[in-house]
Amino acid sequence: MQQEVYYETQNQKTNDMRELSPLVFLKCFNNFIKSVLINEYTKGRLDLSVLDLCCGKGGDLPHKWRQARIAHYVGADLSRESIKNAKEKHADIMRHEKDPKK
Repeated sequence: MQQEVYYETQNQKTNDMRELSPLVFLKCFNNFIKSVLINEYTKGRLDLSVLDLCCGKGGDLPHKWRQARIAHYVGADLSRESIKNAKEKHADIMRHEKDPKK
């Protein structure tokens, strides 16, 4: 699958490399808009389920979705490596909630 090969190569970029991208401001704006929309549509609701298509490495898990206090989350992405990273991020969140000192 050509798309998967492309996204796997994108996953190898470091945060420093991403900061040098000419699209960094567009990505920041996109994240701001996502935060506003998530806050607007989840406000006061604790029973929501989310299907996050193209979830990437799960970057929205620790902040946007966790703060929204959703009941159920499913992330999907073409990249196996991104899904692996998102699962690790989720496991870290769960470990931290059990023992906030870690």
